[in-house]
Amino acid sequence: MTQLPSIRRDLAIALLVCGLTATTSVAAGTIVDAHNHTITASAPQRIVTLGSFTTETVMALEQGDRIVAADASSKGLPGAADKATLGYYRAIGAEGVLSMGPDLVVGTEAAGPPTALDQIRGAGVPVALLSDSPTLDAATHRIEALGTLLDAEPAARSIVDRIRKDLDKAAALTPATPARVLFLLSHGGGAGQMAGTDTIAHTMIELAGGTNAFASQEGYTPLTPEAALTANPDVILVTTRGLAALGGEAGIWATPGLAQLSRDKVRLVSMDDNLLLGLGPRTGEAALALATHLYSDSATSP
Repeated sequence: MTQLPSIRRDLAIALLVCGLTATTSVAAGTIVDAHNHTITASAPQRIVTLGSFTTETVMALEQGDRIVAADASSKGLPGAADKATLGYYRAIGAEGVLSMGPDLVVGTEAAGPPTALDQIRGAGVPVALLSDSPTLDAATHRIEALGTLLDAEPAARSIVDRIRKDLDKAAALTPATPARVLFLLSHGGGAGQMAGTDTIAHTMIELAGGTNAFASQEGYTPLTPEAALTANPDVILVTTRGLAALGGEAGIWATPGLAQLSRDKVRLVSMDDNLLLGLGPRTGEAALALATHLYSDSATSP
């Protein structure tokens, strides 16, 4: 019998392939963003990026030299260390952005606050806000839109094609019975949150050929012993930052809610935060890496 996660992943890949011929643009250098605003960028040379996805994608399009500043979430990205750092993209300050003299600001709908963005627009700077939907289709459309804005459409198509090829490789690793994966998000100060549907973690688990063990819930829910036992995971998935916040591998297994799980039956896998949760140009690479962790005999846990 065909497994449901495989059907969902195959559908996502099919939508990705169809998306190669789709576009959000209405003219060269022009897109309609997530707020239905028509944004035109005329060869921008001073770009401010809000959000690590946006920063990473602009750099993947080989346009990183145009970035004059990025928000704090981008600081850990390779190649972003030399960029001026603004505040966190959800709480950006208009004065700080405008002080960089940008001719384009790009981010997602998660950027804010709206008053600051309106002030930036009022100063005559185009602000393009792309969908922040945690889906593969939305991710590829974000890449294509940035490619259009920056006159880098061939590079965008190449990135999307590479994602598709990596997803095909991940699919080839998936066994008939997918692993049940519980993603645990933690920044310290508690047991962590379990990822349900409508999250990037859920999307990545499915793209890697796994089953989200907490798919009965939407969004993030605090970890409890009862929920962990009901989820019955084969794998606990965390980010490297989350692993450190919980005290390493020993801290994970001592966490209330996970301590009662059998370490003989449940594996621990950790991955780089930006790779696993970026849902950007390295989406295929991340899914393949996770699939390798889940299904390759040579894969090792942290």
